[in-house]
Amino acid sequence: MCKKSNVSRRTFLKLAGAGTLSAALSGSIIPGTIKHAFAAGNRPILIVLDFSGGVSNNIMPYTHAAYMNRMQGIFPGGNLTLGSAPQKLHPALASLYPIFQDGDMAVYNKVGYPNPNRSHAESHDIIWSGKRQGNNAAAGWGAALNCNLESNVLGAVSAAGLNTFSRGECSLPSVGDVDNCGSRSFWGSNNTKHLNDLRRNLIFDSAPAANPGETFLRNEIVSMEETVRMIQQSVSNINLPISFPNTGLGRQMENVAKLIASPLNTCLFYTNKGGFDTHSGEAARLNNLLQEVGGALDALIQFLKLRGEWNNTIIITMTEFFRTFVNGSGGTDHGHAGPLFAMGGRVQGGVKTPPPSEAETNAANGFYREHTVDFRDVYSAAIRAMGIDPGTIFTESYQKTTLDLI
Repeated sequence: MCKKSNVSRRTFLKLAGAGTLSAALSGSIIPGTIKHAFAAGNRPILIVLDFSGGVSNNIMPYTHAAYMNRMQGIFPGGNLTLGSAPQKLHPALASLYPIFQDGDMAVYNKVGYPNPNRSHAESHDIIWSGKRQGNNAAAGWGAALNCNLESNVLGAVSAAGLNTFSRGECSLPSVGDVDNCGSRSFWGSNNTKHLNDLRRNLIFDSAPAANPGETFLRNEIVSMEETVRMIQQSVSNINLPISFPNTGLGRQMENVAKLIASPLNTCLFYTNKGGFDTHSGEAARLNNLLQEVGGALDALIQFLKLRGEWNNTIIITMTEFFRTFVNGSGGTDHGHAGPLFAMGGRVQGGVKTPPPSEAETNAANGFYREHTVDFRDVYSAAIRAMGIDPGTIFTESYQKTTLDLI
């Protein structure tokens, strides 16, 4: 079980809202003090995969005639049927089909939220923050969950940069390339000033400390140098038993695997695959996107199984919204409710909530407006499986339907 964090770790994380792992480790720990609350093979692991751009319902398309008639030209073929449900898995995700057959994939249909918003930015902030009302961009549920993790100072990380999901009181550090531990460059590749240079300038080139606060800061930076070296020794040059695809998502999942293989006992990982805003030519574009997803996830799952972590892991998907029926350009437009899935060795698989019926599809005016499952219920199920009360994460009132993953 992930235990609630203590005050010192919460204080550290409040200071750690920086863009790289090295910056986020700004001297707030001393080498040798990292706690291992979960032994390998026992800690809960949650990996969030965000389909940025609004993924199509065709990721898990329906097979009844009403839907197929609305999706002429881009409805995928194949025989990857999801049990007795009138639904199948997209053929580009064929590598994941054995996971469903083994009972380790749960499918949730018509997932959404009240009063749907069809803006990419605003809808994503709703999904990331876990709040439909108010200032959604202020903080995310990933950061809120991080406040409840006590595996070590790296209880949670983003392998895909920073956004609302990762920002908050206990912000997730963004690790980038874990072999360099985030220390290769500062702010961006166009900046030639390396983070290590910045540290050394602060330590050695500055005038004598003018006050106790500056002295404290310099001591913290020196401690950070030692800490970063320790993290690099833990993470860098780990030889994984599985080769990951040389794709954007493949490299993210490889970084996740290296962190899991390290002694850091990180529990929460955020990953992201963009490009799903398929307003035209969806058939080929979605196929290519999902091939990358399937290849990256297949490699990660093989790694988790070989390491004995599959039964401790939940991989869960998110997206800002799903998409409409086919438009005049062979693509789909911004919609609302649609299917999410979760995978893991302890996941009780199957189609957990029914897909739209033929009558619902016929009645829909371009896209499914009505949701039957609030997205927070799906993520609450994953958080409960980690041994944490999701009520401390999703604090806004909404209509709940209790879902269980394990």
